[in-house]
Amino acid sequence: MACASIPAAKQRALDLPEIMAQIGRHLTRNSLHACIQVSRAWHAFFISLIWRSLTLSAYTFVRKPSPDTLAKHAHLIRSLDFNGPVQAIYYAIGCRNLESLSMAGERASWNTHHYTSDYEKPGLRDQDPITGLVNVNPGLKRLTVVGVNPPPALEFWEAVCRMTQLESLSVSGLDIAARLMPVFWRAISFRTSELLLDRVTFLAGDQDKHANHGGMVSSDMQLDHSLPTQQHHDPPGTRQHEFIHLQKLSLFKLLGSGSGQQTMILENAPRLTTLVWKGDLTFEFPLLSFNKCLSVGRLSHLKSLDLRGGDAKLADDDLRLILGVMSRLEKLMVPNSGMASKAMNQLFRHAHTVEALDISGCAGVHSNMIQSILSSFPLLKVFVADKISVQDIMDGDPWICKGLRELKIDIELGYATMDTEAETDLEADGGLWITERSNFDSGSGSGSGLRRHQKHTTEGAIQRFERDERQQVVFERLSGLKSLEELNIIQLKDRPSPTIEQLTVGMVPKILDLRLINGLDLLRNLRRLRCFYFAGPQELSEIDVHWMMEHWKALSHISGQLNSDPTVNKELAALFRAHRVFVYGW
Repeated sequence: MACASIPAAKQRALDLPEIMAQIGRHLTRNSLHACIQVSRAWHAFFISLIWRSLTLSAYTFVRKPSPDTLAKHAHLIRSLDFNGPVQAIYYAIGCRNLESLSMAGERASWNTHHYTSDYEKPGLRDQDPITGLVNVNPGLKRLTVVGVNPPPALEFWEAVCRMTQLESLSVSGLDIAARLMPVFWRAISFRTSELLLDRVTFLAGDQDKHANHGGMVSSDMQLDHSLPTQQHHDPPGTRQHEFIHLQKLSLFKLLGSGSGQQTMILENAPRLTTLVWKGDLTFEFPLLSFNKCLSVGRLSHLKSLDLRGGDAKLADDDLRLILGVMSRLEKLMVPNSGMASKAMNQLFRHAHTVEALDISGCAGVHSNMIQSILSSFPLLKVFVADKISVQDIMDGDPWICKGLRELKIDIELGYATMDTEAETDLEADGGLWITERSNFDSGSGSGSGLRRHQKHTTEGAIQRFERDERQQVVFERLSGLKSLEELNIIQLKDRPSPTIEQLTVGMVPKILDLRLINGLDLLRNLRRLRCFYFAGPQELSEIDVHWMMEHWKALSHISGQLNSDPTVNKELAALFRAHRVFVYGW
């Protein structure tokens, strides 16, 4: 990349930091290396982008920078990720301006005999490497520790206590020994505003396999006497482990005494706004304690709940109690729960504040409830549910969630069945007539009645649906969602399987026909659509595909069988890929 042929005025414009920042946003690491060769100004600016984030992994063939090169640019590194037993010398470089540090997996032994750094100073040479790295970075804002083996020692958590800027702490796949728990909770309760605990086992004293012998570090059993007195006595405001800064909490399957630990956190987090929780039969949601905290106002700031119970489902009454006590709700994710009419009534109390809602897999949530949500929750941005019938859409009010960005839902149109009286037409026309029947009303009226369509029996033929006014209503509803970025109308949950009798007469679930001749052009307003997932097989043509690419210019991912003819399907998929649209599975 050279500037010799570019006018001087334009060269000066390209040297503006805001212009270079825009350029850097779209470049790979290799391209950034090319940029630093353009000019001194570009070198000075882009070198910081090259070194801003660095991953050092023992499991890839990517060449690591030499210790000397790393030391030269260490002051530029803001995010550092260690994965596996990376040589300890890389920990010893001393990246003093780190904002984010992540460590995962098995780690190498501590050995810096051939490198001179701050760690050569008395008292630092024999430190645990990850403790040493934290010690020289008290300004760290984000710390992630995943399955580190051997696990961090006591002095590591003491060092975390000294991190004056810590905002986010993520701990996964670790055992926390009983003797470490006081300093572990103290480290969290000081300043952390975001905490994730995933597969963390809180051990009793007799379970600690390191209790009677030294671990990786000789000082493992001793307190660091250089710490302030609060290392030995809880400071004011944290004597009961008051997590006064904690706002976002994620708890996933805590083991050992984890059930009691989660209760302790919830009861002492007065500023909590977001709770993400996932359990199973061995890790149950502390419903009684949680509701008590809500009722006395201890969790008065809570507004976002993501409760995924696994096999330990929350019942309708449980959710009714929770939603009934909450003063404000902005996000509720309770898939596969027992939510039904009681909880739904309480949910509608928050209709004008909810922005994200996942009620998929809830057997007690019916189509008419889903329609009511779409026509009553104006601030919805994310909505995930199961089946909504076309009849309920037609009978219900217009959808008012105009800011919806992500919609995952199965639109049920009824069934298509063979017309047994049309067998003579099969011989005469070389095709088979089928009849579309609404699954909700076999009488007359809007959206009901029978329509005859022809399905050729030759290979690669199409099923010819006449223009369906019911589909027009669906497309009209979707067309109002102009902010939509992801639309998923795949059957998220299994519909009832056709009986043998239904199969005998050829009854099959009807899917939304995505061709222009059946109203696809109504979706021209979805200009922000990036991801589109639909049920198939469809019977799209080149014209339909070109229309999608012309009107949905942001489209990047699509999934679904485009055409029942394998050859045509392959050609249409290739057409999407030629326009840089990723086609899943077809």
